[in-house]
Amino acid sequence: MFGLPHWPVIGSQQKITLGLPRIRALLKVLGDPHLKLPPTIHIAGTNGKGSTIAFMQSIFKATGHRAHRYISPHLLRFNERILLANEEITDEHLFSLLEECRLASEQHGITVSFFEGITAAAFLAFSREKADILLLEVGLGGRLDATNVIEQPLATVITPISFDHEKTLGNTLEQIAYEKTCIIKSKRPCIVSMQTKVVHNVIELQAKKMNAPLIQHECDFGVSISETGKLEYRSDKKNITTPPPSLPGYHQYVNAATAIAAVSNCFSFSNEIFKTGIENATWQGRLTKSKDGKLVRMLPKNFEVWIDSAHNESGAQAIASWLADQPKKDTTLILGMTRNRDVNKFLKHFKGIITKIICVDVHSEPCSYRGEIIPKLIKDSKLKNISTHAEALDEAFKLIDTTMQPGRVLITGSLFLCSDFFHLNK
Repeated sequence: MFGLPHWPVIGSQQKITLGLPRIRALLKVLGDPHLKLPPTIHIAGTNGKGSTIAFMQSIFKATGHRAHRYISPHLLRFNERILLANEEITDEHLFSLLEECRLASEQHGITVSFFEGITAAAFLAFSREKADILLLEVGLGGRLDATNVIEQPLATVITPISFDHEKTLGNTLEQIAYEKTCIIKSKRPCIVSMQTKVVHNVIELQAKKMNAPLIQHECDFGVSISETGKLEYRSDKKNITTPPPSLPGYHQYVNAATAIAAVSNCFSFSNEIFKTGIENATWQGRLTKSKDGKLVRMLPKNFEVWIDSAHNESGAQAIASWLADQPKKDTTLILGMTRNRDVNKFLKHFKGIITKIICVDVHSEPCSYRGEIIPKLIKDSKLKNISTHAEALDEAFKLIDTTMQPGRVLITGSLFLCSDFFHLNK
């Protein structure tokens, strides 16, 4: 309706780097809305943040609680980033908030980045509408992220940390983990998902420094899968058996367990509430199966089409593990990636479990590789030999071998590629 968000203009402040002074200055002239938020659970990590939030939000929804949510980036509409009491913010409301922030920034000479500006607008919205909880996702890193102005969260959550955004966060896992664990606040509980030993050590050091109690996966809570696929959550405080998580993949059992640990540490809900929440969570673009649409109808009816927004090595490993456990089918991987991603580290996990790779342009991400470039970057000869390219998704679907039936298509490598698919598949 308004071409939202109309402010700040993406990329207009090229020299701005991560940091808190600008967002603090803007929030101050806006009346410090970040100090008037509902109880907040602050979430950082490399993978699983969105899915963990989706499970938590579903749990709160099952109780009838009013839950605000802030995530980034969005998949289809910007408004997805800001939920007010479980509902997407309206265009009119968002426009009004952004205008309020724009006028304040211009009047006081405060120049902010795109993410800082929209975060300030979100905090205004969250501070003005009552809710029982705010689920707040870090944008990038943690220490210098605009969301890290939150001083006294109800709790923090650290989802699995791995390599990502090395140019900004550091070239080692220790550096990356330090940046992300700086959301841990003094004496506030931190719920920690599955981590490597290196990351675990960094988290423990930061928690000790902040005198923050840790609630850790495989120490204070655990998860297993029953023979019938049910989720079995165990901790000193609560034991729950739920239906299988609504989101596919073993990694979603871990994300669901982390969500249960976080919510049960802060609220006393019945086991039935947790069961309903885990069974009914939704998160589009995370191993989502598309059953119909313009692109899907280009294939025989016995073909499966899956979409996942994995974009780094850990994400690739998770969905490749899921794929390896599926019934054996001729599988085509449609791949698009932004230029700062390592194509070879991503693809190595799919070796031997896919039959063809079609590399495509990502039209909604200007900083992506051209589809024709990706095959040239592939070093493994076996993967290179099954690779080709197309300029767009509809062209890629025409290149799928439909003689090998039943077949499977997996579209992955970029959230923006997922967005391309959902827009084209209408």
